[in-house]
Amino acid sequence: MDSNILFDNLQEALKYHKISEEDELYIVSIEHPNSLEKFTYNNNIFYHIGKGPKLYPGYPLANQMWFNQSNLIDKFVQYDNMPVFRQFMDGRVAYLGKYCFDRYRKKLGENGFTYFEFKLIKKRF
Repeated sequence: MDSNILFDNLQEALKYHKISEEDELYIVSIEHPNSLEKFTYNNNIFYHIGKGPKLYPGYPLANQMWFNQSNLIDKFVQYDNMPVFRQFMDGRVAYLGKYCFDRYRKKLGENGFTYFEFKLIKKRF
């Protein structure tokens, strides 16, 4: 569904896909050179960094706690999949499709802080 369209900003992308900003039923990966978030296998696998304070988009500033991740897990339990958007450094946004939860790992960053890495797999309809 329209995964090759670039939008000028996130609000335009959400409006096009009829997603409310208030619902938070989507994930946005913000491109940054220091980000630990990554897309692999032609955007079919997405490694998403958990919720918590960040020094840069996708890079933890402090230890991430489990109770902060429950909102994301609950949404995957309830909805099975969520739309993922990628925001580029110039501010433009691309819709990458709907992704399902596969697994999570708690990892140790180079800065010594622990963070959650969620592996999400693109859903094929």
